[in-house]
Amino acid sequence: MSTSPDRKPAADLKDGIILASSDEIEVYRIFAEQIKKEDDLINHRMNWGVAVNGGFVAIVGAFLSKNGPNVGVLDFVFCFLFACAAAFISISTILAIQAANDQMHVIKGTYKKIWIDYFKARGLPPPAWIVERAETPAELKRWWWPQHILIYIVVSWVLLVLAVAARVLASLPAS
Repeated sequence: MSTSPDRKPAADLKDGIILASSDEIEVYRIFAEQIKKEDDLINHRMNWGVAVNGGFVAIVGAFLSKNGPNVGVLDFVFCFLFACAAAFISISTILAIQAANDQMHVIKGTYKKIWIDYFKARGLPPPAWIVERAETPAELKRWWWPQHILIYIVVSWVLLVLAVAARVLASLPAS
């Protein structure tokens, strides 16, 4: 979409409503597809990370329950290895989700810039949805963002490893 002043406007202003041309609708469609693609990536990555961790919990739970309250060093090593793998998968998933979030931010910023240039070229004020708003202070940002559940999963794995280690230490003979 060109914004040169000598170009005939692609959209008409009728009764205060901007009527978009087919080119502008196509630009919107392209950006909307890109945002949907990134959103789908976030969804798939999140589901994958949580599902793998759920499977790991089931495997470790089945392994630890076979011995009942008697937990040995082998149980600790098994639990520790699965916890390390789960932490690696969770951190990788968080980084992949953050990359998709960053890409969505770039896509949205590019789209807003196109529209800001479009309105400036026509001498129109930008609509409210384009105007930049102040950033939310870091302390007010949501702590329950979806990818944070993976951080809670990693913390849970650490607690599980510590609990198994405590059981192993308690079962060792006192010297």
